[in-house]
Amino acid sequence: MIEDKSNQNENQPPSSKKKGGERGTFAKADLPTGGGATGQHRAAPLLTEKEEWKKIGEATYIDPAFERVRLIVLAILLVPLMGIAYFQSIHDIVRVWYRVQDYSHGFLIVPLVIYFLWIRFDTYPGTQKSLCWFGLIPIMFSFVARYFGSLQYMEAVEQWSIFLWIIGIVWLLYGSRVFLWALPSMSFLLFMFPLPYRLNVNMRQELQQIAAQFAAFLLQTIGQPAINFKTTIRLGLLEIGVEAACSGIRFLVSFFAIAIGTILLLRRPWWQNLFILAGVVPIALFINAIRIVMTSLFIKYCSATLEGFSKEGQSVGVVADKFAGYIAIGMAFALFALFVFYLTRVFRKVNLLQN
Repeated sequence: MIEDKSNQNENQPPSSKKKGGERGTFAKADLPTGGGATGQHRAAPLLTEKEEWKKIGEATYIDPAFERVRLIVLAILLVPLMGIAYFQSIHDIVRVWYRVQDYSHGFLIVPLVIYFLWIRFDTYPGTQKSLCWFGLIPIMFSFVARYFGSLQYMEAVEQWSIFLWIIGIVWLLYGSRVFLWALPSMSFLLFMFPLPYRLNVNMRQELQQIAAQFAAFLLQTIGQPAINFKTTIRLGLLEIGVEAACSGIRFLVSFFAIAIGTILLLRRPWWQNLFILAGVVPIALFINAIRIVMTSLFIKYCSATLEGFSKEGQSVGVVADKFAGYIAIGMAFALFALFVFYLTRVFRKVNLLQN
């Protein structure tokens, strides 16, 4: 049964109405004063803005002097130390960002991580007054990984040890509460590291075959005489090869980065975030297959037109792939945005009415 509380609101004094209407006020839960189902509820007095900040300060610990000391240590000692120790690894990572198109997004990763931390600062849990020695665990693992990678000439292991060093420093200086609070945003740093060479090659080979099979199926669906043999699609008299660049790994990595960023921005419950992550792989595979389908149709029906856009030394297939890639990127963002919008409409927040 729902009570009509309109009369009760009218009988409240003006001061209590004003405070209750302010945004961000904290009110204690109503406690029953009587027993049984007929007990009456009494509202606790609302807190002023000064009392609210005092209550938040009691729950968290922020020492301005200690915060300044940590920032000075980070800026003057630890960041330059990391730059010196990992200079060659950082140089190799930036060179990959510059030369390999699949990892050109790496230049945006660090600014995005800082932005994600900033927008979530309203949930900052407070810091410990002393150092948290648990942070030495990932720091020690980073030293071991870097040493092992240098002995075995495994650049990827050396580069990925940077992430362990960063999270270890945050854990050591800021404590466990800040470490757990910042870990989802800091995990976005993983997208700036290139995949290990062997893993990259194996993934490309598998994705090439999947892309060729999927694209041939879609071509057959629209009535085209397409047959695939491994990574080659035979479309009538044409033979279209699905190269390593068309494997779809770029779409896959980019979509996972976009999905993690979307999760951090939306700040939904963890089980809803799993649905967003689960949709990354099928969307990436579908869009990459659509790109191959459009490239094949452009080559078959628009070769004469595309020759006018080709530069010296460029084939019609390269020009067709570029046009199809631009269209596929727009379709990818639109499809992912539609998917996330659908999930936000399915899983909606509702206000529960209390008796």
